[in-house]
Amino acid sequence: MKKNKPRRLNRLKEKYRDLVKQRMSIAYRIAVDSVKKGDSEYAKKLGEYIREMSKRTRVRTPKPIKRSLCKNCNIPLIPGLTASIRVRSQSRKHRYIVVRCSACGYIHRYLYRKKVEEPGSSAQDKSMF
Repeated sequence: MKKNKPRRLNRLKEKYRDLVKQRMSIAYRIAVDSVKKGDSEYAKKLGEYIREMSKRTRVRTPKPIKRSLCKNCNIPLIPGLTASIRVRSQSRKHRYIVVRCSACGYIHRYLYRKKVEEPGSSAQDKSMF
């Protein structure tokens, strides 16, 4: 007979991860609101809190939240307020999204790839069905 302990532990871990991620998203929303109101120090503390929470609980920060926090000063990166965004291309295959933090000047570069359509699948072929 097998015991159900591993399944129960997995369910508990999933619930724990879900609670931590919810807490991170709530803290991120509050940080964004505080930046919009002009209180960047409070937003910085909340950004540090999100990073600490992910380290302490060993739960990964969701990618949208992770990419929108400055790695240097922990302020939420909001286009036009705390960040400037540019698209730079080095060749036809490689393009980068360059995000510059206006608070500390730190530059984030993210690789951006275009999705290439297959030669046989075009918009006309899809509309026929």
